[in-house]
Amino acid sequence: MMLEQGDIVEMNLSEQVKIRYSIVVSSGFIDPSHQRFAVIVPISSEKYGYPFEVVVPSGIVMVNREELTGVAHTDQFGSLDLNALSARIVGHVDIQSEFFNMIILNVRSTLY
Repeated sequence: MMLEQGDIVEMNLSEQVKIRYSIVVSSGFIDPSHQRFAVIVPISSEKYGYPFEVVVPSGIVMVNREELTGVAHTDQFGSLDLNALSARIVGHVDIQSEFFNMIILNVRSTLY
């Protein structure tokens, strides 16, 4: 799997949790020689009104023609082994978009 910043990935986090979508914020895999780990931000339909939530704008359509909806929980970013989670790329977000730039801004603000 070739992975790029802005890719939308679908993964199964556990048997109890349904399929989850996430957006890749790293520039592809962290270490391309291993092609496993990437930094992602989860997307959820759960909206709590937290300051680090970024609402997914309308118009982001995935390969199954389903529209991505919900919020990006930027305070829950992390590095995950996408191969172990059987992740697959199902769409892409324009990395020049206001939506993606807000995600990056929020992730950076939690690091400093």
